[in-house]
Amino acid sequence: MLGAWLSVARQFSSQARDLLFPPVCCLCQQPTDPTSDVAACDACQQACQPEQCERCQRCAAPVGPFGSAQTACPYCQHDRLDFETTFRLGVYAETLRQAVLQAKGGEGCPAANTLASLLWQSEGSRMTAWKPDVVIPIPPYWAKLPFLRHVVTESIATRLAQYLNVPLELRRLSKIRRTPKQTDVSPTERRRVQTNAFRCRRWPAGGPSVLLVDDVMTT
Repeated sequence: MLGAWLSVARQFSSQARDLLFPPVCCLCQQPTDPTSDVAACDACQQACQPEQCERCQRCAAPVGPFGSAQTACPYCQHDRLDFETTFRLGVYAETLRQAVLQAKGGEGCPAANTLASLLWQSEGSRMTAWKPDVVIPIPPYWAKLPFLRHVVTESIATRLAQYLNVPLELRRLSKIRRTPKQTDVSPTERRRVQTNAFRCRRWPAGGPSVLLVDDVMTT
């Protein structure tokens, strides 16, 4: 009985809050649908959606009109990639870039959740078919953690793990060395400075299929 009363109270509280403080888009501050789990208006959602084009099956880069998603990609054909495939929402530009930058901020949890929901709408069927066993976010440098109000990769990974109904591992991977911002160095330097910057606790023999989550893919 107490649980039923608490449920009614929470529902009434939520309705009262929406009436007094109508939800707004986390990107443009325009009114949005209070019943949606995406905290962005329809216009911003559409602007963040991926372009309709072929993409590389390894790195998810757009493939030109004369290329093939099944053959060597000009962006990654000379790279040794230690992963099978990439799921991404879109190219880091315009509204999607704004959403990612907002998600990185101290008040960015709604934007991060929105990105996760939009990614699930776009790539959820492929993720489900791929059958990951666990979701792991890329962590920030450990010394930064006490000063962060939220970790964007953890927010995105948490929602994806809920959608997939698989475990979320927040302590399996750690960043043990500070590295410069990716935007401040060349692609070659990015690879060099990231070497041995992370440590992963050992898995049992064989190991699971891991869905590794980052906010921006550069290397």
